[in-house]
Amino acid sequence: MAIRVLPSYPNYRDTTGGPLENGYIYIGTAGADAETNPISVFWDEAGTIPASQPIRTVGGYPSYSGSPGMLYVTGSSDFSLTVRTVTGTLVYSALNNTYGATSTLGSMATQNSNAVSITGGSISGLSSALEIASGGTGAGNAASARANLDLGPTKMANQDINNVQITGGTVTGITDLAVADGGTGASTASAARTNLGLGALALLEEGAITTDTTKVGAVFVGSSNLDGAGSGVTLPSGGTWATVAMAFGSSDATVLAPGTVNFGQTSDQCAGLYADTIAGGTNFNPNGPNTSFRTNGRLVVMAIRVT
Repeated sequence: MAIRVLPSYPNYRDTTGGPLENGYIYIGTAGADAETNPISVFWDEAGTIPASQPIRTVGGYPSYSGSPGMLYVTGSSDFSLTVRTVTGTLVYSALNNTYGATSTLGSMATQNSNAVSITGGSISGLSSALEIASGGTGAGNAASARANLDLGPTKMANQDINNVQITGGTVTGITDLAVADGGTGASTASAARTNLGLGALALLEEGAITTDTTKVGAVFVGSSNLDGAGSGVTLPSGGTWATVAMAFGSSDATVLAPGTVNFGQTSDQCAGLYADTIAGGTNFNPNGPNTSFRTNGRLVVMAIRVT
């Protein structure tokens, strides 16, 4: 890339066209006489080395301690300028003049190439993609950019929000997944069992059935004659029980019902079945007039505690 060569320092000429030697330079407020309305002028861009006016020249250049120097003004890039020869003859005067003002260049002109700061606009036409280490993607297209950023085809970044596929790892911090969507609709084990219609028996492990009637899973079996003379069969107290009661002694089938009522007995025949979940302490006590059942009729009650 070719670079334009510019004069290192401003050069002033006298009335004959030769270099202005020991001349005078006045810099003032734009639109006003420079000699009577001087402004601050500096030898450095930072504005830390003031230049006293009028500024003398050497070989046509502004003289800074006997050597050519650059002149800088702050604020507006516009200023007034008057140049005179060593004898005071006017070379030229301008109320508005931006000649030599570095502010006519963009702010990039004063930046170090190894420390450029860009705070706006756009960047395009780079000879190579900006590397990841420099804040880019190292790619010139979206697919390559995703690959460079480790966002390959198997990553979530490539999935449709309406068709997400999760094949491993863990999922946390989400709203409880509804039963209809394959979840439990709950965030605790007990609530999940309730939502899935699972009672206390679901907690029993294999081999956990017991005869301790105070515990869920307890098994109870009782029997009695069908003569109605005894106390019948009473479920253990407490909780609820999944119960099956059967009466048999002949072939007549009459639906049983719990309690001290006639059931399952017609003449000298008896048969019946009751099945339901019922409260603990319920009594099964069939009674009837036929005493022949004392020897050939029987009531059997089997139950398992579910709560």
